Amino acid sequence: MLSPSTSHGQPLTLVLEGPIYIEDSLSMRNHLHTLMLQGYHSFVLDLTNVDYIDCSGLGVLVGTKKKLLATGGNLVVTGVSGVVEMLFQLTRLQTFLCSD
Repeated sequence: MLSPSTSHGQPLTLVLEGPIYIEDSLSMRNHLHTLMLQGYHSFVLDLTNVDYIDCSGLGVLVGTKKKLLATGGNLVVTGVSGVVEMLFQLTRLQTFLCSD
């Protein structure tokens, strides 16, 4: 589900794939938390290959971004399209999650 890549001094880019349901959300949250404990504080999540995300997945994204902002970090989502883009628009999360 998550594939990391990074350049020195740049946000860590994670590429997510497939649908994200409640079972996947727990894994995603744990993975992001582990990376934060390892010292990463800025993330770019590429959702280009994500065709669906449920409310638990959206909650992980919002909660993680809030936690990162409180500690001087950030999380930005890119590559939203189709149903995922529609969900971001309906929940008004595109402004919060898709911009610096």
